[in-house]
Amino acid sequence: MSIPGNGPGGVQKERGKMPDSLMRDTTVPGAVRQGRLTIVGSGIKSIAHLTREAIGHIRAADIVFHATADAISEADIRALNPNAVNLTGLYGSDKHRAATYADMAEAMLAAARGGREVVGVFYGHPGWFVDPAKKALEIADREGIPARMLPGISSVDCLLADLRVDPCVEGCQILDATDLLVRHRPVVTANHVVILQVGLVGTEMRPVGGSRPARTMLLERLISLYGAGHPSVLYVGAVQPGAEARTWRRPLGAYRDDSTLMSIPLGSTLYLPPRERLEEDQSVREALRQAPPAPAGGMGRPAAAPVLSAGLYDLLFALATDPAQAEAFRADPGAVLARHGLTEGERAVLLGRAAAPAIRAEDGPQHVDDPATTPEETDPAAEPQHVDPETEPLDPAREPQHIDPAREPQHIDPAREPQHVDPAREPQHIDPAREPQHIDPMREPQHVDDETTG
Repeated sequence: MSIPGNGPGGVQKERGKMPDSLMRDTTVPGAVRQGRLTIVGSGIKSIAHLTREAIGHIRAADIVFHATADAISEADIRALNPNAVNLTGLYGSDKHRAATYADMAEAMLAAARGGREVVGVFYGHPGWFVDPAKKALEIADREGIPARMLPGISSVDCLLADLRVDPCVEGCQILDATDLLVRHRPVVTANHVVILQVGLVGTEMRPVGGSRPARTMLLERLISLYGAGHPSVLYVGAVQPGAEARTWRRPLGAYRDDSTLMSIPLGSTLYLPPRERLEEDQSVREALRQAPPAPAGGMGRPAAAPVLSAGLYDLLFALATDPAQAEAFRADPGAVLARHGLTEGERAVLLGRAAAPAIRAEDGPQHVDDPATTPEETDPAAEPQHVDPETEPLDPAREPQHIDPAREPQHIDPAREPQHVDPAREPQHIDPAREPQHIDPMREPQHVDDETTG
């Protein structure tokens, strides 16, 4: 069975507009091509939230698998790469979601095992509630398939922006509604609290629907912690470009009304402001004031900000948007830098950053900007700076003036198909008859679940 979205093999697919030196074909004739898997997020708002980095990977992929929230995102993905497969066809009304996620992961892995550049696109941030992406990455790591995840804009990012909540003030706790109940998660009421999957609490099967008993359990648990009069905001981020987020501001006790309880949208998030404010320990505050400052470690700010040269901008733009060039740079940064007219200082900085240890998923969080990875001989005037806009506003006179917007990637013609697409090597178990039909892009997504609320 063929997969929907396939095009004829051997048809060249153009990428975004790049300088010729950045478009060299690095394929070795006769070499066996190794597949790769890249997972990206489409963000919450269709089209608007897809990052340049994600767009570059989608354009360069041999095949794109996606599970997004609406028809607008699907159309955008197909405009970037016509060889796109809608994974939501794997859902079934009598099928546990865990089985669906395993099938989604296997569909992506089968293509990567066949030597293809595979991209999986999921709604929101691909690391938030995206079981098929996590499963595919774990298996790829075990099998030696190069795999990575790129960040996307999550529902929490949108909520913090729309409600103007600063998670660094008072702290922020993020919880899943079902997990909060079944694991008796402690809720830190002195923090901002964000509860995800409120409308889906307690559901495991498709089609999903609101569970009255599960919603009642959740809200009564929160009322016992905060009180019935504590304010709350029920939030649904804007999906369609030009639309506004939807919010419902109510005291928690309002959800004891059955019609209000069952009106909670499936894809909604609940925000609870702090119930109380913790007082500072003045002895600790004074001890911090008296502590000697930490050494700069070579990361001090220079007297003047460096000017970004046109050659450096071209290279950095290519590394950010062209996955082939980024991979070539990681493999041999010196060879890539030799093709560009950079200053000694610029080359030294880029080579120093490239020498930083690679981050592996099993290693946990890393401090990439460790001073030990910065060469001592690096010209500090060429170092990139970490400017805090709160304390040091940018001086417009010092910003680069020579960036040409014409160098931005150009829209790909959807009629151009990707190269070397072999239908015989594609996964066989996706039933196109089960893909969503007649989706109205003006409507909010109706079947939102784990992998579509990131």
